[in-house]
Amino acid sequence: MEPALWYLFSRAPDGPPPDPDPEPGDINLSASSSSVNLQINLSWTDEPVGTDSVQVFRALSASGAASATTPVATVGAGIGSWVDDTGDLDDGVTYHYRVDGLDESSVVLASSNTASAVAQIAENFSISATPGPEDSGEITLDTASSPPAGTSVYDTFFRETGVGGGSSFGSGVTMPHTNTVPVLDQSYSFTAVAKDSGGSILGISNEVDATAPSSDPPPPPKPVPEAPTNFAGTTDSSSQIDFTWTAAEAQEGGDPPTGYRLYRNGTVYATLGNVTSHSATGLPEGSVWEWWVVAFNADGESDASNAEFVPTQLAAPTTLVGQQIGGTGSTGFVRLTWTNNSTNAADNVIRRNGVVYQTLNAASDQYDVPNDDADATFTVTATAFSLPDSDPSNEVSPPWVE
Repeated sequence: MEPALWYLFSRAPDGPPPDPDPEPGDINLSASSSSVNLQINLSWTDEPVGTDSVQVFRALSASGAASATTPVATVGAGIGSWVDDTGDLDDGVTYHYRVDGLDESSVVLASSNTASAVAQIAENFSISATPGPEDSGEITLDTASSPPAGTSVYDTFFRETGVGGGSSFGSGVTMPHTNTVPVLDQSYSFTAVAKDSGGSILGISNEVDATAPSSDPPPPPKPVPEAPTNFAGTTDSSSQIDFTWTAAEAQEGGDPPTGYRLYRNGTVYATLGNVTSHSATGLPEGSVWEWWVVAFNADGESDASNAEFVPTQLAAPTTLVGQQIGGTGSTGFVRLTWTNNSTNAADNVIRRNGVVYQTLNAASDQYDVPNDDADATFTVTATAFSLPDSDPSNEVSPPWVE
């Protein structure tokens, strides 16, 4: 059977893990992968007194082995071992076994636990991998030890070193064998499968690494710029924050920055040129975020500057109007009405001649001022804990709307 590429590159050198939770048996059975192609070795102890023969059962699962009724082999008592070289094992497949001890009348005296092992092609020869001339991309594979007897051709495989999977490097080839790899200066891992003239697998090689060199190896990466410093944000309005920072410098052996990226809560907010200030506009009112800036150039991003939590102002109330109601006598008053524009405010603060006059909840949109207090200038401001107050509304003052 042709081995799968993933199997060639992910062989378990110490054999399979033990059977999960094997059921105990009177006969103690163990199984192991053989160093010979596609063979599994069984051994057992504790045959009961009176055993005349031992039957061996095989299945593709532990439960199947425990319940199998057709043996694959029968051996004499006291031998205690058997090699499954029946020729019908497949590479990379786990097989499960059970043995029964029978008396001379073929009555089962005892059964074993189930045990399992992986059938695999043996790694039984070595190869070498030699890079070709610079810029050629060539790698030449050759045998480094004697291949299995009867070897006629090889199937060869490669992959990026340390990466799973694999691809053909040439099928049905003879050694030495030369082919090209996709990328210069990249390490690749190679292995080979030996076959006879009929296409049967005789063995698998070790895995070797090689790199096809270029004439101009890539230079080592340059260091990224230093981090910007003195980053600061200033609340400008309910929709704008202004930022400044000190320009980043080039590290030794590196290049200076070509631009900056402004981050908000961990996500790039703006990619900028080689500047040291920026105004973020169109922001939601009454909101706060964590901001920082990084420098960048063709070699990558710098570390982050210091971070700052900077909010926008609350949106200001608008269309403040004062209306005279009930006349100008002692029973009359001026009704102030306005439009609320903030969804994050906690209070509305009325100021009379610039001094706090009343504090109302944020849902309030009117207030009646007694005539005795009405001869003044009034504004309304939205406020909230830990957020900047809004700008004041428009001012209103006498004469009042009738």
